[in-house]
Amino acid sequence: MLCLAWLFRVTAFAPGESRLDAAAIASVPGAVVAGLVGTFYAGVLVLAFWPREREAKEEFRETEAGDWKESK
Repeated sequence: MLCLAWLFRVTAFAPGESRLDAAAIASVPGAVVAGLVGTFYAGVLVLAFWPREREAKEEFRETEAGDWKESK
């Protein structure tokens, strides 16, 4: 949602400017800002879809807290 709001801000409030010029924040060029935003969202997607195994063992059953199953 935040990404959509940022894209709206870049495109809607600067009708005569290019999108990279509109993305500029203070003295930081728009290309740098767009690159940082893109890198952030790419990192979020990598973290969200990174394959990993479940390590917890029977959290809701009768086992000792802190027991972990062995990774294979």
